[in-house]
Amino acid sequence: MASDGKTLLLLGGRGRAWLWGVERWQVVRELAPSDQSFTCGALSPDGRWAVAGVGRWYADEIVALYIWDARTGALERQITLQLPCVWSVAFHPT
Repeated sequence: MASDGKTLLLLGGRGRAWLWGVERWQVVRELAPSDQSFTCGALSPDGRWAVAGVGRWYADEIVALYIWDARTGALERQITLQLPCVWSVAFHPT
């Protein structure tokens, strides 16, 4: 959730992600999808960035972070990680 308490990052199966408006209880924006299922996600404190991790459910899946511009929903970057899995992500408060 963004620090203002108004926006929540929702992650669904099959690589879908949404920004959810808590005040009106509806989708604000759908984020560019992934072809893999997310294992975790976070919003930056200022609500500008959304990040989600793709873990390793199966041996042939990549381990990566997806970073979106929350204002546009555009995927800004996909970072492949040389790790066995990713189960959580977070932003530093500053």
